Amino acid sequence: MKSLLATSIFLITTIISFSADWSLEKNKDGIKVYTREVAGSDIKEYKAFATINADRIEIAKVLTRVGDFQNWMPNVEKSRMVRKVSSTSLIAHYTVDLPWPADNRDIVLNLDLETDNEKGVSIVRLKENLSEVPEDPDYIRMKKASGYWKLTSNGSQTDIIYQFHADPGGSLPTSLINFFIVDGPYDAIQALKKKVE
Repeated sequence: MKSLLATSIFLITTIISFSADWSLEKNKDGIKVYTREVAGSDIKEYKAFATINADRIEIAKVLTRVGDFQNWMPNVEKSRMVRKVSSTSLIAHYTVDLPWPADNRDIVLNLDLETDNEKGVSIVRLKENLSEVPEDPDYIRMKKASGYWKLTSNGSQTDIIYQFHADPGGSLPTSLINFFIVDGPYDAIQALKKKVE
């Protein structure tokens, strides 16, 4: 009964939170990926939904264990925690290996974990950090990035929303970025499932 109630609340919240401008781009293996236009940017924002057979707290630990990203997150070449700000906040730096002829990228992010155990919700908020790590000439710095992972307990499972918008910088054609943007969240959730299930 609790599982049914949690699922119903999740679905109602999902429907309410969706505006008309989100478009379903992929629905495969229990993962739905939507995109929408963003004012002032040529790059689309994505939002992905899935249910994972793992505990919410364990998933949150994986999503904040930055040094391990390189071992499971797609295309992450190197990852490290730059600085622990508090027990629920840290600064992460990782490099992204892109296929030729694109240049590799790096990104510095503030990761903030919010947890409400009474509601069974954990949110990992992500936001670019432009001052913590000097730019490396071997990489193109991604200077605009923000989003979150929202984890909601659903019995023994966890409902996931992964929403993100970033500008990869450099000279990649925006049409090419938007064409491939759906695969990123889909592959990330698939990899996360393999890591925790």
